[in-house]
Amino acid sequence: MKTRERFALRIFVVKLRKFLPGQNCKRLKLYAYMRTIEIISIPVTDQKIAKEFYQKMGFEVRIESPFGNGQQWIQMGFPGQDVSITLVNWFPEMPAGCITGFIIKTADIAADIKDLAGKGIGFSKIDDTPWGRFASAKDTDGNTITLHQG
Repeated sequence: MKTRERFALRIFVVKLRKFLPGQNCKRLKLYAYMRTIEIISIPVTDQKIAKEFYQKMGFEVRIESPFGNGQQWIQMGFPGQDVSITLVNWFPEMPAGCITGFIIKTADIAADIKDLAGKGIGFSKIDDTPWGRFASAKDTDGNTITLHQG
């Protein structure tokens, strides 16, 4: 963060303290540095099979590297996008298949469904709602992936 941005942020926090007496503004200041979602963990059973599935979905491998106890770090994302996923199998509290809120924005849901069907990935019927069009599929472990247009 540039010096000018830090200075502006400090002025904001000082002014905010006047409106929130007794509040922990150090904590507020910490949150002001957060900028974006970076990595979302997707729990899988077999990372190799899951990697192939997500590559069919259009994800590219960004990092594939071994780390501790024979485990593998596989990080993937859409080309040109900052947000990425990592295929995990080491969190006991995240069993494979437990993800249901993984939503991917699309400009043309029907075209994407047709393209993915050609790659062997089947989606539900498109659901037209006032807030957009949605269709869902399951990955190889049962994690739900939803396409959203709107």
